[in-house]
Amino acid sequence: MNLIHIGMPKAGSTSLQNFWSRSDQVSLVWQDLEPLVNSVRKSIRSQEDPNQLLKLWPTKNGLNTEGKAINIFSSEGLFGLPLSQRFTKDEVDYSRYLYANICREFLPESKILILIRNPYDWLKSIYIQSIQEGKNWGFVKFINVESDAILEHFNLCALVAHWSEAFGEQNIIIYPFEKLCLKPTEANSELCRAISLHEQHIFSLQKQANRSISIEQAYLLRALSVMNRSVAKYDSSLKSSFEKLNKEMRLLYRVALQKSGSTALHSRIEVPNRLPGLPASIREKLTHKLQQNFFPALCASQFDVPTLAYYQEQVNRHFD
Repeated sequence: MNLIHIGMPKAGSTSLQNFWSRSDQVSLVWQDLEPLVNSVRKSIRSQEDPNQLLKLWPTKNGLNTEGKAINIFSSEGLFGLPLSQRFTKDEVDYSRYLYANICREFLPESKILILIRNPYDWLKSIYIQSIQEGKNWGFVKFINVESDAILEHFNLCALVAHWSEAFGEQNIIIYPFEKLCLKPTEANSELCRAISLHEQHIFSLQKQANRSISIEQAYLLRALSVMNRSVAKYDSSLKSSFEKLNKEMRLLYRVALQKSGSTALHSRIEVPNRLPGLPASIREKLTHKLQQNFFPALCASQFDVPTLAYYQEQVNRHFD
């Protein structure tokens, strides 16, 4: 039995992959998919022959299927193209078409798992990730700059259409990330039934050694990064060396915040504990995309009804 797990990003992919890699019941292909994912991104821009991408399918290593209940192919990269690289809507759509059809070429009999997250929490998560990676912009500027990519990540109807055409609508499973977090036993049972697998401990989010940083900690990390970057402005000869130093210092700050929290720093630096509201123009675009291209895909699937209502309430609260 084959399962293709395609994200969405920031919805537990790494945690699941870590669990699957240690499971006696799962034969996992994970990191071997990265060359394919990266080459699709490059080929979109270079307009290379997409048939050449078939050579990158990770069949050379084979699958250790002996005694395994399921083969899982997992990469959140299969969800589409990443933020921050300025891909167009057509390029994102084409990448989804390529991923779905390349997977069908090698795994024609498969179930497709798409884990979905509350849109507002997802936006907060990707913003925090951008701060951890070195950006020092505010939340509103982040949404403005990345708006096209964000809107395409919410274009769930287009994503599902490609995978449904390749594998059949009945083989697409859209499931809430939140239920895996809050009701793991129930979620595991439901997902096993959805993929027609005799119930086993297959779906579990592993606890991470370092917890994710909070909004307050993200603002602190941003402030520290801004301070470090400002030093280089006084001496251009320091720029190259200081960029490397700033990267190392940012990592130290991040690890310290994750491990010990930010209580000591909060006593010295005033930081907000929530994100600012979005301008009406941005809220309108996000709401339109969600109502036209995100929620209809969930309604068309057997998505968890209480979670769907919660998503809608959060969108109405933060985006209307």
